[in-house]
Amino acid sequence: VALAIANLVSALWFAFRLGRARGWPLGRALWEPFVVPTLAAVLGSFAGGRLDDAIAAPWWSVIAAGAVASAVTLAALLLLRHVRWHELVSLARRGAAA
Repeated sequence: VALAIANLVSALWFAFRLGRARGWPLGRALWEPFVVPTLAAVLGSFAGGRLDDAIAAPWWSVIAAGAVASAVTLAALLLLRHVRWHELVSLARRGAAA
């Protein structure tokens, strides 16, 4: 936990200093790399957790909750324009070619 907190604090400090040096507003330096992915992960975790509680069969609940959490997280990232659809298509093509 301490390692994760130290990395988060140092990343926030770096983004703050970089934003000041580049003349960016503080919101931009924190919103794009930190707030949007965190918000998407929280939404996905919440949706998956609610589904996990609703299904009685243990393995099916794990599978369904993981799928829903992933779908909700990806949808949030797409809706908040953190990830573009053409980037996903490009990654899929590269994966299929490999």
